[in-house]
Amino acid sequence: MSRWITVFIVIIIMCSGCTIEYHDQKGGRSGTDGNTFYFDDGSFDAKGYVDEIWDEELLPYALENNTDISAVIEELFKDVDSAGSLYGYRSVDQGGAWNFIVSGAGKAVSVNTESRNGLLDLDLPPYDGEADVKLQIGPVIRGTAIRDSMSFIKFDDFRNQIDFSNLATELNKKAYETVLEPLSFKAGDEITFVGAFTFSAVDDISIVPVSLTLGSLEGN
Repeated sequence: MSRWITVFIVIIIMCSGCTIEYHDQKGGRSGTDGNTFYFDDGSFDAKGYVDEIWDEELLPYALENNTDISAVIEELFKDVDSAGSLYGYRSVDQGGAWNFIVSGAGKAVSVNTESRNGLLDLDLPPYDGEADVKLQIGPVIRGTAIRDSMSFIKFDDFRNQIDFSNLATELNKKAYETVLEPLSFKAGDEITFVGAFTFSAVDDISIVPVSLTLGSLEGN
C-alpha cells in the first residue's frame, strides 16, 4: 500500500505546475491540422470559411482569372477539351467536368422565377432576341461550379466529402445573398456579370454569378 501512496505523491508533484484547460466543443476552432475552420469536435465551419475567403480571395481570383463568355462558347463548339485546356479548370486530370470562370454582358430575354432555382435567359451580342446562356438567380443555386472553378480550393484540404459538399452549398448561398438577392430582374435588363459554370452541353450553359451589375436598355 505504501508503494501506491508514494506513486500518488509523485504524480501530484509532477502535475503541480500544470494547468488543465476545459474547452467547449463548439467554443472555438482547433486548427490542429492547419485548417482553422474545424471545430474541436471535428465539425467544419463552412459558412465561416466562405465568409473569410469571399472578398479577400475568391472575388479577386474570379475578377482576375475570367474569360469572355463568347470566346469560351466559340471554343466549346470546336472542341470541349481544347476549350477546357485553354480557359477551364478541373480538379482531376482525366474524365472530370470542365469548369469555367467567365465574364460578359447581355440582355435578359426572359426571367423564370416559378421554380426555386430561378433562371434568367441571356442574349449575348450581337443581339438576336434568342437566349445564348442562362444565369442562375436563385434563391436556390444548383451545382458546384463556384467551388470547382477555383483552383485554390482543393479537396485534399478538407477532411471528407461531406465538408467539401457543405462548402459548395455555402458558396452558392453566399452568391445568392450578396449578389442576387438584392436585385429584381425583368426582361430587357442589361446585365454585366462574372460567374462560373460547369460544362455539360453547349446549349445548356448555366452560370452562377459571383459579381453582377444591372441596368436597363429602355431608350437605347
